[in-house]
Amino acid sequence: MNIRVCFWIVICSGFIAFLRPQEIHAQLFATKQPYNSTYAATHSKQELGNTLGPLFFELKAAYFYPTNHRYRKIYSGSGLYGLEVDCRIYRDLYAWTGINALYSKGHSESCKYKTDILQIPVDLGLKYIFNIHRFHPYLGAGVLATYMHIHDHASFVKKKIVHWGVGGIFKTGLIIDLPKNIFIDFFTNYSLIKVTPDSHRVTCPHKANLSGFSFGGGLGYHF
Repeated sequence: MNIRVCFWIVICSGFIAFLRPQEIHAQLFATKQPYNSTYAATHSKQELGNTLGPLFFELKAAYFYPTNHRYRKIYSGSGLYGLEVDCRIYRDLYAWTGINALYSKGHSESCKYKTDILQIPVDLGLKYIFNIHRFHPYLGAGVLATYMHIHDHASFVKKKIVHWGVGGIFKTGLIIDLPKNIFIDFFTNYSLIKVTPDSHRVTCPHKANLSGFSFGGGLGYHF
């Protein structure tokens, strides 16, 4: 009986001695990881709630809805496409600049002659981005300069009207950060701008109200 007890004591002691180094080895490897600067930077951003980089580029597409009834009657709504670049200035405050293009066809109110319009808005402003882990609502405001080119097909009016106008733009939206530094952006913009052609270039000069809402989305990459 004593021999059996001693035998099991020896077996159990050897088994425990075998397990303990394995446990210590596992704990050392679990708690002591090699330092990785990319890993540390990524996790520090996530702990702060900001997963966006200091610089990002975005391709955007939207539906432009003009708020002026005369514009809607002639051209209605149309697609708006552009590129935007954002750069962090301080913490969650970013500066942005963008260029867009809009082309639409329509008919004049009275004569029903064909007319088309090309707009190239260029904007610049500030945007504040809030951080809820990978969800980033934002608000922004800036200045907007728009190049306008109208081509009328009627024979009794001036064929082309080309002019620049300056106004403002207001932005709101939601950025969703995806893996591999890719993000999607759902936004609503309001542009406030009126263009007055030069009096010597048209018979009856009047202000062209190009104001309106833009509803759309974008796909971008941040660094």
